[in-house]
Amino acid sequence: MKKIINRYCWIIFIFAFNFSAGAIDEENFYREFLWNEVINAPAESQVQVALVLSGGGARGLAHIGVLKVLEEEGVPIKIITGTSVGAIIGALYSSGISPDKMETLAKEIGWQDMADLSTPNILKLFLADRLLPTTNMEKYLRKYLDEKYFHELPIKFACVATDLLTGEKIIFREGEIVPAVRASATIPGVFEPVQ
Repeated sequence: MKKIINRYCWIIFIFAFNFSAGAIDEENFYREFLWNEVINAPAESQVQVALVLSGGGARGLAHIGVLKVLEEEGVPIKIITGTSVGAIIGALYSSGISPDKMETLAKEIGWQDMADLSTPNILKLFLADRLLPTTNMEKYLRKYLDEKYFHELPIKFACVATDLLTGEKIIFREGEIVPAVRASATIPGVFEPVQ
């Protein structure tokens, strides 16, 4: 019985200490102190941040909000990787396009910007088992990424796609950006695969 009472006293003591007003202020103090240490550290000793952006269609546009917050907080991003919509957003940001500009682009973009949804192509998709071409997607990406190469970007960038024949992942880190991003963002079974 004495052991049980002793154990409960310790639990109550720890609980009261951790949730007292002083502990909350102390927690904020340490958080601010550590954050200031990271932000004010010399460049050579700063933590290198790599951002990994996932796919997810329209939900992937949440990445723009994440980039905004990271910029507002002064978090220096050194590397970005992405797949699908994450590859598109990562490539745009790595090339110097701001989250505010991307937000504007996201509001203006439509499916017709990414795919040729003409009546003949839709009929071929359903009746002739023919996939949608990605020429519109390529044109749209080129409008903002031009003919840039990976090594030209101010922030290091890589994107991932899948080889449909082998199922293996392909990591793009060099060469021209637009074909790599297009390969990553192409939805299997809907769009023509990228060679």
